[in-house]
Amino acid sequence: MLVRWIGLIIIGSYGLDSYGWSDMGHKLVCDIAYEHLDPGVKGTIQDLIKALPNEHKVLISEEDVPNFGDLCPWPDKIRSLSEYKAVATWHYVNVDRSDASMHRSYCVTGCILSAIDQHEAILSNRHLSDWARLQAMMFLGHWLGDIHQPLHASFADDRGGNQVRVSGFEECKNLHGVWDYCLIASSKMSRQDLKRLLSGVASNIVAQQVKPTLDPLVWANESFAIARHPRTRYCKITESGCQRLASRRFQLPADYYTQNWPVVKQRLALAGIRLAELLNRVLAAPLVGLG
Repeated sequence: MLVRWIGLIIIGSYGLDSYGWSDMGHKLVCDIAYEHLDPGVKGTIQDLIKALPNEHKVLISEEDVPNFGDLCPWPDKIRSLSEYKAVATWHYVNVDRSDASMHRSYCVTGCILSAIDQHEAILSNRHLSDWARLQAMMFLGHWLGDIHQPLHASFADDRGGNQVRVSGFEECKNLHGVWDYCLIASSKMSRQDLKRLLSGVASNIVAQQVKPTLDPLVWANESFAIARHPRTRYCKITESGCQRLASRRFQLPADYYTQNWPVVKQRLALAGIRLAELLNRVLAAPLVGLG
């Protein structure tokens, strides 16, 4: 029963439109996290990476030994594999349009909030195999990116903005895709250049010495507040909730990238810092078991 329960926690299923950040975004979150990891934790991660099977390695990297950032798009790469189809809702948390905040009551069948909790428990259990723990770590790296993407904490009735049709970005025809991919792509920067940029943003966040927030529900509510902000053009706040802006495709303003790129940089950097805090805490913790 324990093995079966662990398997159900680890595996997942991902709909065609349930991405978080693009590959680039997820890699950047984990690149920033790696810069803030304790040396001993980095060593533990390198040991876990050795457990990555070749059939999974080819999905994420052409390198013989992928780096930590390369691992973090993995949950999107394996969504079509039969053994990862048990849970479809772990990339996001959606609420009703009348809700003004996130809450865990919408997580009864599983969502990103419970996913973070459960994969953290698996990663902390050193009695499990390295492959089980590596999967949990790759999921956690991905979940921390997803929960900081504003449209992964949004409304169920339009599938997190996947059904909000927009114009303004040639490669993205809905608002979810704009936030997943096009805002990062529009920077026209390489991974290394973006990493340097976000390293500076992360350093500024750390220098502010803000007390770390470890509750995923707080992170989700931060994203939800951004999703509901007028600048995002996702919805309009009324007495009955945050209502759709339009029933048909609408044009995003010409300065949409300029307005929202600072938000994207902040969320990517913050996700990286919080991922590092989580991994430093979990992987440096005393030996524990699932009971």
